[in-house]
Amino acid sequence: ADDADRPHPGGAPMNRWGAVATVTLGACVVVGAPLAGMALAERDDSGGVPLASAPATPSASAGEAAIANDFIGLLLPPQMANLSPRIEETVLALPVKVGGAVHKGEVVVAFDQRMPKRELMVAEAQRREMGAEAAVARSALAAARTKAARRAATVDVGGETVPLVSGEESAQARFDVDSAEAKLASAAARIAEISGKIEQLQLALDENELRAPFDGVVSAIDLEPGMTAHVGDVVARVVGGRGMRARIAIPEEASALLLAAHRARLVIDGRVLFMPLEQIPPEPEPASRTFLVEGNVEDFERICGDRCGDLTGRTVRASLITADAGTAPDRKSTRLNSSH
Repeated sequence: ADDADRPHPGGAPMNRWGAVATVTLGACVVVGAPLAGMALAERDDSGGVPLASAPATPSASAGEAAIANDFIGLLLPPQMANLSPRIEETVLALPVKVGGAVHKGEVVVAFDQRMPKRELMVAEAQRREMGAEAAVARSALAAARTKAARRAATVDVGGETVPLVSGEESAQARFDVDSAEAKLASAAARIAEISGKIEQLQLALDENELRAPFDGVVSAIDLEPGMTAHVGDVVARVVGGRGMRARIAIPEEASALLLAAHRARLVIDGRVLFMPLEQIPPEPEPASRTFLVEGNVEDFERICGDRCGDLTGRTVRASLITADAGTAPDRKSTRLNSSH
């Protein structure tokens, strides 16, 4: 305490509480400087005026776009037909093999007629049987109606109308009429069902051979002679027609690129072809999340000549070509929805 009250070299006495205040202020200045810097930094992050620009991160969009603009395409024929039987039949012969050329109307698959003929005979016999049952039901209905009319007769006794039979007998007669009508309707329905089957069998016998609907090439045969073809089974496939189409699978992530494109570049066996984007779905396929884009290939004869059908099913590399500044996209095509 005595030292604190002694005079300084400058003559001013030094109070111990003043010394403490001086040290405390200095500490605040030293500690406050970093805190102030942190506060300024927080202000920059929250939208204030930046003190210094952060170094820019290189954009990889250009590289990603180059990678994304590389897709898989599939060459398709302009015409394709799947041949199926109308009824369950057994394959008898295959006059044309896979890859063989066919003309319109030429037989591709021949079926064994013995089973359909037997089924037709059975169906006709069933229809005759049901016709006889219908005749019996018709006679029973006429008898029931006559009986019901008799049971409904009355007589006048002393000015009072009295039925000839009891109410129970009269009600039973009406029930017999209803039953006879139901049996006749059931027989008629059964006859109609069998008649439809007979027509189907007759049509199948008339068309027991699957013929090419146009000039083309047999691209697939799924059964062999002796095997059974069911209704809806694709037994053979014929492709043909003049021209060539292509289908390209564009992932949903490249929808912006697809929206700006109007043509596609196709590469097959080192040769380049071009295809306008004619059919673009408004939404991607739900399962694969891809847009299946189609169009007619231009100048296809340059690589295949008269044997373009042989290229059906071949895969190609495809890339999209965006519209030039002076070239507007083909507005006749089905374009993408604006949401994509």
